[in-house]
Amino acid sequence: MGFFDLLEKHEPCPYVVESFLRVPEGNFLAFMDSGSLHDRLESHKKRTDDRKRIVEITAKEPAHLVQRWLVELCAAAFWLESLGYVHGDLRPPNLPLDSQEHLKLADFGCVAPIGTPAETTTTPWIRLLGPDAGEHKGTFGLCGAQTEQFAIGSILYCLTRGHEPYETDELEDITEPLWLFQRMEFPALSNDSFDSIIEKCWRGHFLSLKEFHEETKSLWCGDGLLRASVSETYDLADIRNECQRLVDNELLVFP
Repeated sequence: MGFFDLLEKHEPCPYVVESFLRVPEGNFLAFMDSGSLHDRLESHKKRTDDRKRIVEITAKEPAHLVQRWLVELCAAAFWLESLGYVHGDLRPPNLPLDSQEHLKLADFGCVAPIGTPAETTTTPWIRLLGPDAGEHKGTFGLCGAQTEQFAIGSILYCLTRGHEPYETDELEDITEPLWLFQRMEFPALSNDSFDSIIEKCWRGHFLSLKEFHEETKSLWCGDGLLRASVSETYDLADIRNECQRLVDNELLVFP
């Protein structure tokens, strides 16, 4: 909960899950009632009976929603960058959706200052660096624009394909994607605008998340995708007061 204390010192970001009140027993977070990107992706996968293999992608998310989610995710990542941090665990389960299908960034358990060594999450949300990284070869590099944009590129790939990179391929070794990414052997991409972004992310094109944010805004914000503020959705003061009332009246039972 400590990171939420830091966030509260700044103007709220519309694309980060709100913490209304923090007490020793828990953290009152905004209710996200449309599941997560992970839930949406899984709902479109038809698997074998043992759940180990995908046999069909039954549907894909419409382009206008993918555009919105990418813009919102980049805005959230840039906001954290402006505070000197990275999320450190960008992947579909940590990206819940509200009742209007707007994306929010959640789960700050891996947040880290920019410039510190990146911790291992899992492929394809981070890349084990190869010879191109010089002295950082064999590591996951330093937290910053490179690590975050790589994860965002993989998230966008999932949204446009319905599955993770290499997830539908017949691979002899489940660790093979780790080594393929290290050698910068990426899945085939097209020339459309989404795939152009994916390739830029995987190859570390953006020098900052601000630059990445500005590019996505220039591509798609003419459609009015971005919210102006948190207050468009919540009356924060009223909700905080209600949370405090529940605590004061001992109406909550914590495990």
